[in-house]
Amino acid sequence: MDIRFKNTEDYIKSFAESKLVQYFLESYETVRSRSGKVNSQVRSSGAGGDSLNVKVENNGLDINLYGNSYLEAVDEGTAPFSPPPEAIINWLKTKPVTLTDFKTGRELKQTPANLRSVAYKIGDSIRANGIAPANYIKEVVERGFDEILNGITEPLGKDIKEKLDTILTKVGYVKKGDNWVLKTK
Repeated sequence: MDIRFKNTEDYIKSFAESKLVQYFLESYETVRSRSGKVNSQVRSSGAGGDSLNVKVENNGLDINLYGNSYLEAVDEGTAPFSPPPEAIINWLKTKPVTLTDFKTGRELKQTPANLRSVAYKIGDSIRANGIAPANYIKEVVERGFDEILNGITEPLGKDIKEKLDTILTKVGYVKKGDNWVLKTK
């Protein structure tokens, strides 16, 4: 006999659907330092945020956030690899990036030659160091977990009150009159 805590499930589902994506997007758009070198938001084109989908599964015990696969790599960082320069150039065009001359610190126009030059420099860094982690998903989990814990008391209490007889029976008690006693052999 399974005991379903419907009020608790409904609370978690409602929280996940209404707040979790919001928290993700807020974290995703926060300007942050990555390895002390770059200060920018994670968001680039917005496709990652648009891809988000929350599913509450396993009778409310699992909250899963689904989205584009690269979001996890951006969050956790990557090992060194060789990215194609065209991908970096597309990223530079999409993300609001100011191109800067590495020697003079002067701002550069986004010409094809400047984009290619900066893309190769970024590619060299990724080949040597990988991509630094953004660590934004951890923020979402911590914020969401704290809020769920703070709000779950009422629906959980209601479920326990509604299911108390079933819970006690399941753990080995029997009702005798108005009292519950542990069933003995």
